[in-house]
Amino acid sequence: MKKYNQVWIRQMLFVCCAVLVGTLSFPSLTHAADTYKYTSEKYGYTIECPQKPVGVIPLSAVSSEENGDVLIFDNDGYNIKKAWIISVDAFKDADVPDLDKISDADRDLLFKKLLSSGYEYAKLVPIDGKNALYTATAGTDKQIKTYIRGTNNRYAAVLVEHPDLTKKSIDAYQKGLISFREVANGTK
Repeated sequence: MKKYNQVWIRQMLFVCCAVLVGTLSFPSLTHAADTYKYTSEKYGYTIECPQKPVGVIPLSAVSSEENGDVLIFDNDGYNIKKAWIISVDAFKDADVPDLDKISDADRDLLFKKLLSSGYEYAKLVPIDGKNALYTATAGTDKQIKTYIRGTNNRYAAVLVEHPDLTKKSIDAYQKGLISFREVANGTK
């Protein structure tokens, strides 16, 4: 389970900007009641964003072992100040078991394992009709990461904000998570 720090994000944005200048895309962004619905046909999901992203870059452009999208909401040059990272094939079954079938004892063991490995919070939350794992990291690289098991894919949705996570951003991220839906035709 990968954690994204500010240096990695800065490098990611720099490389993506250098490689993708002029190719930022906004596939299927639509406006609805002060939100923007982002649809990734390639990765098979939709999510409502609190605002139109200033850019959307592929996660694979800088991390060849990862696929997904980086929805950038605020930046200062090459420094990302606020973004949502939606990755696919984001976890292994052994790391995050089927949360709809997990026993209470196994759930408690999973939470204990997470809390002893740098997470300060872990909870099961309902997303798209299934249980998802909502976590928050501790330390200087604070971020919120949610593991979502879809029918066709294993997603992670990450809130990254620098220098600190704000209540407003956390609230917007949580509203976005509630809207997360897997859609047909997503690829891995």
